[in-house]
Amino acid sequence: MSDTAELIARLDRIPVWPYRPRVLWVVGFGFFFAFFDIVTIGFALPLIEQQFGISDSLASWAVTASLLAYIVGSFVVSRIADHFGRRVALIISVVLFTGGSLLSATAGDIWWLIVWRVVSGMGIGAEIAVTSTYLGELSPAKLRGRFTSWAIFFGFLGFAVVPFVALAVVPNLDWGWRLLFVIGGCGGLVIGIMRRHLPVSIRWHAAHGEFETAVRHLEEAEEVAEKRLGGPLPPPEKVAHEPAAGGHGLGELLNPIYRRRLVLLALIWFFYYVGNYAWLTLAPTLLINEGYSLTRSIGFIAITSTGFVVGALAAVWLSDRMERKVLSG
Repeated sequence: MSDTAELIARLDRIPVWPYRPRVLWVVGFGFFFAFFDIVTIGFALPLIEQQFGISDSLASWAVTASLLAYIVGSFVVSRIADHFGRRVALIISVVLFTGGSLLSATAGDIWWLIVWRVVSGMGIGAEIAVTSTYLGELSPAKLRGRFTSWAIFFGFLGFAVVPFVALAVVPNLDWGWRLLFVIGGCGGLVIGIMRRHLPVSIRWHAAHGEFETAVRHLEEAEEVAEKRLGGPLPPPEKVAHEPAAGGHGLGELLNPIYRRRLVLLALIWFFYYVGNYAWLTLAPTLLINEGYSLTRSIGFIAITSTGFVVGALAAVWLSDRMERKVLSG
């Protein structure tokens, strides 16, 4: 068995979370504030249109530009993650969406708002891509679904919390929409500082041939797990050789083996984003245009957003009990 495969087998046999609990909190709340930032613009837009004196169609470019920036951010920062490590990429992502959110609060016109939403969008796109990869690599195989789902839970909790915060500040303060951006940005700033102490990805170091670093951090994880279990760990299982990262370019995704899966997943994500994010970011404007007050519109969205939390909790419980393909279907 190769050195890389042996290290992965030792990590995957661990039956408990082998790191300090605060790792999950730091990663989870990074998702919380990233998802918080996704929907703040939707609750800000009605007041922005009034104060900047612009149309719905022009204001919606602040949403569109942010979503397009997701693509750029996820691609660029993911490449950084592959070359320089997951922790570096996680810090970059939180700096981008935190800075973009704070600067959005200073926008004096729609064009500056669009600029800062692009910056924020790049960070959010990177956060979604890198966090999922990072947690998947940290987690032992049998726990991977559960702990990745916990991060998603925190993200959807961010979705659910924003309407209640917006209900308190947006209808009551002329600058409430700016405060909404500041709240999300300050939270992200705290998480960014704490991310300096996240553990490294053992899989990433092993795949890049940095075995001494990988072994050192694996031994630390095993020690934490043994203390948590109160006894020795089970023996590792033999696994197939795992090729080093960087052996294939992006063109490998077009290999016939992966092509159909790539197309299917791309279509699923496309329709998910079109439907879900259109509602998340434009629902307040749509309801106001139908004659509802700002307060009633936000209140309605606040009530319905609790479904995000319920669904995410169900995923935490089911993710390691059922086949992923069945759950996603």
